[in-house]
Amino acid sequence: MALQEYEEPMSISFADNLANLFETGKFSDMTVRCDNYTFKLHKAIVCGQVRFFDNALNGPFAEAGSQEINLENDDLEAVNAMFCYLYTIPYAELSFELLLLHAKLQVYSIADKYGITGLKALSRNRFESDVEIAWEGPDYNAAVAEVYEGTPADDRGLRDLVVEASAWHLNEIFAKNDGFGDILVEIGQLGKDILEFKALFNHCKDLETRDGPSTYVCLKGHEFQETMEEEAYYNCEHCRIKKDLGIEKNQWNGALWSTRKVKPKSPI
Repeated sequence: MALQEYEEPMSISFADNLANLFETGKFSDMTVRCDNYTFKLHKAIVCGQVRFFDNALNGPFAEAGSQEINLENDDLEAVNAMFCYLYTIPYAELSFELLLLHAKLQVYSIADKYGITGLKALSRNRFESDVEIAWEGPDYNAAVAEVYEGTPADDRGLRDLVVEASAWHLNEIFAKNDGFGDILVEIGQLGKDILEFKALFNHCKDLETRDGPSTYVCLKGHEFQETMEEEAYYNCEHCRIKKDLGIEKNQWNGALWSTRKVKPKSPI
């Protein structure tokens, strides 16, 4: 008797299985409601990653009895993005690209609120990509105001991005955007941050002409040295990702100087 040839079944990835659980709600053991929408979720996935949900559903609270949580004060689109991230849905990033600047800000805020550092970093990166061109758009003023009104003063993640974009294009913004001056009046800290950024940029540019290595100090007190070369960098290796300043092209792009003041160790 001849043995029947065995055909290996088509493999389904773990991420695909998680996506299916999220979409169907099969085997769900917790419920989250937001803006008249109901999410059927799984404690092993959600509570295992977010302490807020773990505490609410497994602590001495009413939610522990019903296994239901109402996020009535959160943005539905941001909540959906959060759960997509927790379930590692493969197309979550594609959907993320389609979100407007306001929505990406909401995702950043909800990631910060629930302590999801990976999602917070992802949303910041997406926001950074958009804000580099958004300063020319009609929604820029609202986005800038929302960043400063909706994030804590010590959270520079999005504030530095709008400060940098505004500082680089300040003349063009004033020429094309009649309402930006009003935003600066309403949010005095924004104007202060932009002025500090531009002043610090001019100070750092002066250092470019000096020979030899200089010692710098970031805001966290880390000291580091860099030699000014053709491909120049100012980089605190302790707490910042290296950013190319493109000095040879006179394009000082990408350096968030407002978060890491630079100064020579010795007087100049």
